[in-house]
Order: sequence, then C-alpha cells, then structure tokens
Amino acid sequence: LLLSAGVHVPDASLLPVRAAAAVGVLAAWLWASRRLAEPERSHTLFALAAVYVTVFNPRTETNGYVMLAPAVGLFALHARAAGASRAVALLALIAIGLGADNYPAHRQTDLWLKPALGLVFLSWLLLRIARGPSTTAPRP
Repeated sequence: LLLSAGVHVPDASLLPVRAAAAVGVLAAWLWASRRLAEPERSHTLFALAAVYVTVFNPRTETNGYVMLAPAVGLFALHARAAGASRAVALLALIAIGLGADNYPAHRQTDLWLKPALGLVFLSWLLLRIARGPSTTAPRP
C-alpha cells in the first residue's frame, strides 16, 4: 500500500510497525473479548486475525485477501440481523472490492485497493467493538 502511494520504507523500518500492529490487534481482541458475546466474540477474533495476516504481512499476495471475505460476510450477517443497513452496504462494498481481481480495473488497483479495504474493515471492526454487543445475532 505504501509503495503504491510512492512511499518507500525499508523493511527494517516496517518491522516495528508490524510488531505494533500485532500488539494492537491483540489489545483489540482482549477489548472485544470483554465487550462482546458469542458468536460475535469468535467472529471478531477471526476477523482481526485475517486483517493482521493480510494487511501487515509483507508476503501477502493479492489472492491472499480471500481470507477477509468470510469475515466481512459474517459481520454483514450480524449487521443485517441488527437492522444496520449502512453497515451492510459498507461491508458489501468491501466484499466487492476484495473481488477486484475479476474486474477490468484489476491492474490499476492490484497493489493498493485490498490493503486499503483491509484497513477500512479494521477501522469498522474497532468501531463495532466500541459500540458493544449487538442486540441480535444472525441465524444459522
């Protein structure tokens, strides 16, 4: 994502960023584990792990972002069950963006769109954790 923006950061400088991100994701999970009930708690752990592995791993390839799709889908179900239509719309747009390999704009978006969507999803997750438990859970 940074290279696509024209910012070159040496790998040695990114190691502390990745370590801080790992600590941040762990802190977010601990926060979520105190605030959310099942099944959202488990879904949040999966989603945070998927975001960390895809966005902060220097070896992630474009097809690796498929790990985010089930997490986005789970939270779209939660949002739909709670009647949060704006959240459903945002999550649907994220899911569509994760499938950008199949669109004509793939070459223009290959290296920046999916990491950016991962960061948007991470931000949404953190806001979701801050709001606390939803009142309804999706039906299986």
